[in-house]
Amino acid sequence: MTNEFDDFCDAPAEDPSATAEAQPAGPAQRPHDVPDREERLRVFQEEFDDRLREGATVTRQARLGVQIGTRLWLVDLSEAGEIVAVPPAFAAVPMTQSWLRGLVNLRGALHVVSDLAEFLGEAPSVIGRDSRLLVFADRLNLNAALLVDRMLGLQDLAAMTPGPAGDGDWIDDSGRSWGTLHLQRLALDERFLAVGR
Repeated sequence: MTNEFDDFCDAPAEDPSATAEAQPAGPAQRPHDVPDREERLRVFQEEFDDRLREGATVTRQARLGVQIGTRLWLVDLSEAGEIVAVPPAFAAVPMTQSWLRGLVNLRGALHVVSDLAEFLGEAPSVIGRDSRLLVFADRLNLNAALLVDRMLGLQDLAAMTPGPAGDGDWIDDSGRSWGTLHLQRLALDERFLAVGR
């Protein structure tokens, strides 16, 4: 990762073991006829909300793990809002950057959906059956969501070791590298907010 993005993420080099996982199975569009996936997403969201309510001890030790493009990221729970299914389509916003996928209506409020993988210079994310939207926490004052290739659940920092580069990257017990994604910094980043072209 170049210094260009150091303001909002601390990332290790691309993890080759994540590349194979990044290929979505099945068709490129989200299936609409699989209710058990919706149920699993609802249960995951409820467990996620419960963890947030457990307090500061949990949030200091646990991070939300996500895969975006070929990279694995850790997100502070206090910066993450809800996790929602990807809608069948986004409302297009003309004259914007290609990494801005469009708008979605979440609980009556419009949210901008961004493809962070493309923003960081990778190939655009392909929407598959595991894709989700990670919504920014309300306290960040930005109605935004990131397109996530896969949710990887809560990751315990106590079970990880700092990566060789330090500064926010971690290695899990399987040897996978994780970067730290700071949604609060991203919400203030001028490059991320400059969506017009």
